[in-house]
Amino acid sequence: MRSALKTLFGKAKQMGKTRDFKNLTYSSMEFIVNPLITILITPLLLKMLGAEFYGSWILMGSIIAILSVTNLGVSSSVVKFGSAYLETHDYVSFNRVLRFTMALCLLIGAGTTVLLYLLGPSLLVLFQNAAGETGEQIVAATRVLGAVVGVKIISSVFAAVCMAHHRYDVLNKTNMLVNVVTNLMSVVLVYFGFKLLGLVVLMLLMSIGAAGFQYMIGRRLSPELNYTPRWDREASRTVLGYGMYSWLQVISSVIYTQMDRVIISSFLGPAALGMYSVCMQLAAKLHEIPAAAGAFLFPKFSSLRESGNVEELKKVYIFANKIVILAVTSLSVPMLLYAESILTVWISPEFAAEASTLLRLLIVGVASGTVAIVAFYYLNGTEYVKLNTGINFGTSAATLLGSLILIPLLGIPGAAFSRMLGFPIGIGARVFIEFRLMGLKMKLLLGTLIPPVCLFLLSGMWVYWSGGPSAGSLISLLLQLAAAGTVVLILMGVLLFGVKILSLRIGRLRKREREEAV
Repeated sequence: MRSALKTLFGKAKQMGKTRDFKNLTYSSMEFIVNPLITILITPLLLKMLGAEFYGSWILMGSIIAILSVTNLGVSSSVVKFGSAYLETHDYVSFNRVLRFTMALCLLIGAGTTVLLYLLGPSLLVLFQNAAGETGEQIVAATRVLGAVVGVKIISSVFAAVCMAHHRYDVLNKTNMLVNVVTNLMSVVLVYFGFKLLGLVVLMLLMSIGAAGFQYMIGRRLSPELNYTPRWDREASRTVLGYGMYSWLQVISSVIYTQMDRVIISSFLGPAALGMYSVCMQLAAKLHEIPAAAGAFLFPKFSSLRESGNVEELKKVYIFANKIVILAVTSLSVPMLLYAESILTVWISPEFAAEASTLLRLLIVGVASGTVAIVAFYYLNGTEYVKLNTGINFGTSAATLLGSLILIPLLGIPGAAFSRMLGFPIGIGARVFIEFRLMGLKMKLLLGTLIPPVCLFLLSGMWVYWSGGPSAGSLISLLLQLAAAGTVVLILMGVLLFGVKILSLRIGRLRKREREEAV
């Protein structure tokens, strides 16, 4: 027993020193710390700004995300080719890609900044043509918003250099610090009377600081790299050849994650968007946490593909899928059951009565989209970027079309239903990978789909027939959520990994019996 524990601790200590483990740990930490800060400040901002200003602030975040796609996806090329060049210490080729990317991003960033400054008043249509103080604040803030977009486009190159070095842990530390400071300072500014313009200026200053820090980290990781902008025709073919497909994927991702907010604000107004955004802040983490934590899988799959290690590639894919399903189910089922209690304790009983059904629908919609997270990274890292682009566009097109039809008909819940339309497409992507590319047949797909679907159905029936469990205080809610999450975690862990562990133990026992017989 003591020997087994010593071996276990030794393996855990060794695993803790690996780059993949650090990347996974800090990626997970970022998307735990940031949501916690958001959860803390959302009720304060909603109360101090009011629903209309709060909804307008959320929409501005969506505008930044939408306009950030103007970088043509070239930063992904830096990650893709940079990681390969670093494996062979080919800094000459890396510098050609990097310098062209810097030149292109500087040009696009400057153009976006000027364009948004000039078009500021025209964006009022997205806010249902808000007038008075709200309209004035929106126009002033959107003029500065262009500079935020420009800085983020340029800083994406610095971040890509860190990712090419597989240093996601450094980026996550930076992002955590920037987000915590930005969120806390936002509350302070609003408390002292600043509104949209003050919040956007704060975002600009923090974005500049983050860009500078990422640049310094990149310089420290590889002093041989040259960031001086240079137009290079050969490098442009390399960067844009891959980056174009990556860019299309980013566009499809933005359509999937942001266009629902634009449609809600345009049809129903910023106040309705405020309610939707509060619920979405919780539900979206079900996708964001595993997607961010698994971001290192992209260069990991790419490196394994380059080295020809097919068996290890398959093992990583299988294990990653099980971990994602385990994490998402353990988080989403308790949230689904306690949705009304969460909103009551977090915001108010009145808000919970109005929005708890919406939150439950969003939880199901967002969780259904996590089925293909690992498939997304696998296809990108194994030269199936064109296919992945088509899959992403199909998912986004289904979501966008559903939003345009269902939101005017059903109101805000229409956005939740539209997110469920991409689920069959995600299943199709996994079928292609697991059946055609890996020859896994139905075992992995059914093993990672049937258990969570059954849990969701049982939870939904419980809520429908009895209203589900409830908690009246913060301590009670946290304890019950932790208990429910632990139960789901253990149950799903046994269903996903238990059979394999049991078969390994039986195999070891049989081997020991044979050795003793000899």
